[in-house]
Amino acid sequence: MVSVIVAKSEYKSLGQSEYAPTNFLTKNDDHTLADTTFISKLGGAVEIVWQQVEKQPGESSVLTNHIYAASDGSYYIASVNFGGFLTKISKDGAVEWTIDREFSNDTSRRYRTIFQDISELANGDILVYGNESLTGQIESSYSYPIRFVISPTGNIREEKNTHNVLPKPIFLNHLYPIFPDTKIFRVSLQSDSISFISFNSSFTNIQSRFSLRNDYPKDPSFVLACNAMPYNSTSFIFTYQGTLPTDNLKSFSILQFSKEYELLRKLVILKNANELAKVSICNDGLFMVLLRDYKGQLQLVKYDTNGKLIWQKQPETPKNFVFDNCNISKSQNGGFFLCGEIFKINADGTANYESEQHLGIIVKLSEDGTVEWYFTSTRNNFRNTIQDVAEASNGDVVFVCNSLGLSANQKTPMQITRLRPKASAVAEQPAEPDGIHLFPNPTSTQFTLSGVEGVASVRVVNSLGEEVKQFTHVSSQYSIDVSDLVSGLYFVSISTAKGAVVKPMMVSR
Repeated sequence: MVSVIVAKSEYKSLGQSEYAPTNFLTKNDDHTLADTTFISKLGGAVEIVWQQVEKQPGESSVLTNHIYAASDGSYYIASVNFGGFLTKISKDGAVEWTIDREFSNDTSRRYRTIFQDISELANGDILVYGNESLTGQIESSYSYPIRFVISPTGNIREEKNTHNVLPKPIFLNHLYPIFPDTKIFRVSLQSDSISFISFNSSFTNIQSRFSLRNDYPKDPSFVLACNAMPYNSTSFIFTYQGTLPTDNLKSFSILQFSKEYELLRKLVILKNANELAKVSICNDGLFMVLLRDYKGQLQLVKYDTNGKLIWQKQPETPKNFVFDNCNISKSQNGGFFLCGEIFKINADGTANYESEQHLGIIVKLSEDGTVEWYFTSTRNNFRNTIQDVAEASNGDVVFVCNSLGLSANQKTPMQITRLRPKASAVAEQPAEPDGIHLFPNPTSTQFTLSGVEGVASVRVVNSLGEEVKQFTHVSSQYSIDVSDLVSGLYFVSISTAKGAVVKPMMVSR
C-alpha cells in the first residue's frame, strides 16, 4: 500500500485580485489570477522538505526548461516565454535575482535570449549557453548560439555570440551539452536532414560540421523528434524518429558518435506509428526507452546495445490518469525521473486534453522501472507541468511546477519544491518486533546491524533483485562495508532461527 500525503502552498504577497480565476482554455489578456494555491500529493517513499510559491519571471506564463543545482546549495532556473529568464533561488527556495533576456519592458530590442544549458565553473561562476533569436514572430525560429559567464550575484561577466562566425542565424537551433570542452548544436535545415556544428569554447570559429539525412524522408516530424546526450567520456548518443514505408510502423533510431562524429553504432527499433519515444541511458550502458501512445498511456522498454528487447512494462503511476509532454532523465543516484503532466480519463476510458485539468507530475523510477515515489501538483483551472529536475548533493530533489495560461499576459505563479527520498519508506514494513536495527541509513561507506539474536545470515540485494553481498555467522552487532556499491536503493535480508526480516537501505554519496 502506498501512502498519499496532500499539502497546500500559497503565495501570499500577490494578494487577491479583483478578477475571478479564469479557466486555462479561456483567453483573457488583462487579468491577474486570484487563487494562488497549489494542491500537492505525495505517494511512496518521499517527503517534502520545503515548498515556495513565487512570481514567475516576467509574472507571465513561462515554462521552466532547465534547473541546475550549484555547489553552494543554490539553484539556477532557466525559463522561457517568448524570450528567456535566468533565475537564482537560495537553498531554501527564495528567489534571489532574475535576468530578463526577453526584455519584457524594452520593445526596442532586436534580439532576445533563450537559456538552455547551465553548468558551474571552478570559481563559482556559472556558464550558460543558449540561443539568441530575432524578436519578430516568423524570425524567432532563426537564432544564433550564445554563451554567458555570470557571477553568483547575477552580474554578466562575459557574453559572446556567433554573429561573426555564422553568416546568418540558424533555423530551429538547439544546443546539447555533450562534453565540457565541446558544445553540440542541432540545426534543422529541412525535413530530410539535420546538421551538427561544434564551436570552440570562445565562439570564435567553427570546429566541425556534420550532416545527417533522414532515412525515411516522408516523415515531416523528423526535425522535431531529435535528442542528444552523453553516453560515456568519449562518445554521445543522438536519437531521432522516422516513418517506414508502411504507415502503421515507425522507426526509432539510436546513433552513437565519437567526439569526432565517427559513427560507432546505429540501432533502428520498430514501434507503433502512434507512439512517441524518449530515451535515457541505464547504469549498465543499456537503453531505457519511454513510449507514449496517442491515448497518453506509457510503456517503459529496456533494450541492449544491439537493439534486443530486455523487458517491457507499464509503470504503476497514479490510476485513471494519462500523460502528456513527458520526459525521462537519468538520476545521479540510480534509476530515472519521469516528468511531465497528467490529466484524468473519463469513465468510458476516453480523455479530453482541452477540457481536463492538467497536473504537474514527477515520478522516481528504479533501474528496473519500479515506481519508488511520485509527486503531483496543481492549481485549479490551469495547466500545470513539471519539465526538469535537479538533484542536491545529499540526494534531495528540487523542481519547478509551472502553472500556464493561454494568454501571454496572464500573471501566474510558480511552485518550487524540494523533496527528500526516504529509504525507510520504500517498502512498508511492520514494526521491528525482532529488535534488529540498521544504521546509519542512508549511508556512504558502511552500515551496522544491531540487536541480532543468535546467529544470522545476511544478504544484500540491489533494486533489480541481484545479490551483491552475502555474510554468514553474523551475530550481536555487525558492520558491513558498502563503499564499493554504487549509489542507490538496496535491501538487506537478515535470516535467523526466528525467521527472515528485510530492511531497505540507501547508499548515497
